[in-house]
Amino acid sequence: MSADLSSDGIAPEDWKYLHPLTYLPRVAGSLGGVAAATVWALQWGRARVVGEGGPAWAASVGSLPVLLGLALVAVGVLLAFSYLSWRMTRYAITPSAVWFRSGILSRSQRHARVSRIQSVNLSYSLLGRIVGLGYLDIEVAGGSESSIKLGLLPSSRLEDLRALLLGLASGTIDELVPPAGPARAAGQGRPLAQATLEAPERVVFRVSVLELVGSMLATMSTVLALAIGIGLCILNAFLIVSVGVTSVMSFAAIMFGAVSVVAGVWTRFDREFGFTAAISADGVRIRRGLTARRHVTIPPGRIHALSVSQPLLWRLFGWYRVEITQAGNRTSSEGEKNEGMRLDVASDVLLPVGSRAEVAQAIAMVVPSLGVDEPDRFLESLHAGRRADRWMTPIPPSARILDPLTYARRAFALTDTVLAIRGGWLTRTFSIIPLSRIQSVSMRQGPLQGWRGVASVRAELVPGRVPSLAAHVEASRALDLWSRLSVASKSSRDAEPPERWLSRVGEVVDATLASEASGA
Repeated sequence: MSADLSSDGIAPEDWKYLHPLTYLPRVAGSLGGVAAATVWALQWGRARVVGEGGPAWAASVGSLPVLLGLALVAVGVLLAFSYLSWRMTRYAITPSAVWFRSGILSRSQRHARVSRIQSVNLSYSLLGRIVGLGYLDIEVAGGSESSIKLGLLPSSRLEDLRALLLGLASGTIDELVPPAGPARAAGQGRPLAQATLEAPERVVFRVSVLELVGSMLATMSTVLALAIGIGLCILNAFLIVSVGVTSVMSFAAIMFGAVSVVAGVWTRFDREFGFTAAISADGVRIRRGLTARRHVTIPPGRIHALSVSQPLLWRLFGWYRVEITQAGNRTSSEGEKNEGMRLDVASDVLLPVGSRAEVAQAIAMVVPSLGVDEPDRFLESLHAGRRADRWMTPIPPSARILDPLTYARRAFALTDTVLAIRGGWLTRTFSIIPLSRIQSVSMRQGPLQGWRGVASVRAELVPGRVPSLAAHVEASRALDLWSRLSVASKSSRDAEPPERWLSRVGEVVDATLASEASGA
């Protein structure tokens, strides 16, 4: 293709190829299918190829050469298609956008504006970590259709691209850095960013294996899942010993149920293994994963809300869990526009398990100010408070029949900068939502709520895990809350510069560490 499709007039030499092994997984899967089809034809389908009714030339040659010839043709077609797909798939980076081209017969071109980048993630499968190849996932405001995933690429190249994109997105650099040193390997082009572009980081908290395992064993759902899985395995063993394997389907069904239950526990362990959170000028850096390693970088101000939870047994150890909602985040990347690859890129956990001091550090990463003159006492009220206090407005006694278990805990607070919602019974929870992140406000009153004179107010956010519903608020207060939130969410607030964000979070980390040291 001689004509340049991009509106920015990108020079042909600035378009870069992905790694030649990008399409190897697809080819390997197709080759497996070809091999299976060949074996089937040799065993059961021979008559259809060289038997009665088949072509005379096939009968004279024999079945094995014919089938091998057909298999080689199929392999050749697959390899040719993969090579053409690789040659026609390219990307380019300019100071304003990331561009991606793909397609053989039907060409497509997409771009993601740097100003709308929400996060830049690196993903490595188990095999990818061994060979040093991974993916770069660029999350953009506007939904999954707007995001771009590049890969496979060498790990050094991924680090360069991530540093460059984060620097462009945060405004710390405003142009591409000239190449320094020799070019990369053939097909990979020259480096786009120097090593100095990688902003230094400071590790804030790190979750050990013992903490992760202990927190999982102290979670009722995990204990129940393990008990069911182990119980099914014991039942299977007992049936085999007592009556033997009389039904393969029954045996397989029980084992499948046991594996499915335990798999949920393993998924969490695998996903949160080696969890580390650090701060740098380009945002929050999260690393996690055992079999598949994820490197997630969230620029400052891109986290829209957070929630803190503490299950019943976690109170004995002083543990908490922090989850977040961020713009552009999704559970998985279908990548249908990027050659059908699928990767888990979600990053909805800011702290899998940690102390109260670490919760304060996590809150500082998200919220510039709580809008109160005594933030420590305000957080104490959210952690363990009950009913009304200086900041919290509880649900009225008339709503107790609607929510008897969480009646004592359920309350909300509206400060100058955040909306806080408290709740939970066996598992204590609270949410903190910056007013500047609220997109709209809605109020709802069901028939039972109308009977008790209460209503619910919801702060509408980008899709995510953080609860944003203030339930069973007294009707007059619900109307006042809806009105005040509507006004507050429309008022614009200046974004916090990256340097100020890093300095503020660092001060909170230093203060909490000093407090822990003096307490010890």
